[in-house]
Amino acid sequence: MTLRIRYVQSGGFAGLIRGCTLDAAALGPTAAAVLKRLVKAAPLAKLKTARTQGAADLLLHDFAIETDAGTFHLTFDDLTLPKALKPLVAFLARRSNPVPPR
Repeated sequence: MTLRIRYVQSGGFAGLIRGCTLDAAALGPTAAAVLKRLVKAAPLAKLKTARTQGAADLLLHDFAIETDAGTFHLTFDDLTLPKALKPLVAFLARRSNPVPPR
């Protein structure tokens, strides 16, 4: 199963940028199994990017998820993040590092 994820978390009060790029094939077996389960639990094909208009200081969660079913690019803020993606965000956030500004 192909599973690659690029995740970037940005915004918030401090405006920090954190992120990670994961390939399930490069992870250990336990982490890869957890990642696959979390992605499988999320209805990626049914989700659409959603952001709260006019809200300030919310974290933005940007995903590029490549699977055998296709590539999904989704962006949400803390208020629009679907419940089904919250465990995936927690998994990715634990593996994220600061991203230098461009």
